[in-house]
Amino acid sequence: MAHKIDETTELRVSLKTLAIVIITVVSAAAFVFHLEERLDILEHNTMMNKVQFESYKEQPSRSHTDVEIMKKELEHLKNQMDELKKSYK
Repeated sequence: MAHKIDETTELRVSLKTLAIVIITVVSAAAFVFHLEERLDILEHNTMMNKVQFESYKEQPSRSHTDVEIMKKELEHLKNQMDELKKSYK
């Protein structure tokens, strides 16, 4: 027997069942929003790590920079010594 469902159709649902359905829908929605937030945070952290890694990769090595600075300082000191030798002769 098929029943026609329209605006006048009556439906009886207990308050307990209605409360359970509402709580389930709200819990599922909260879970989805929480999951989306966590995914956004992970995506942001991944992007920041990638940017930091790319930035680190582009930097010259620390030891190379230090050696270059020391070479320049040594050359400067040699020039100063030569000038002092010339001035005392």
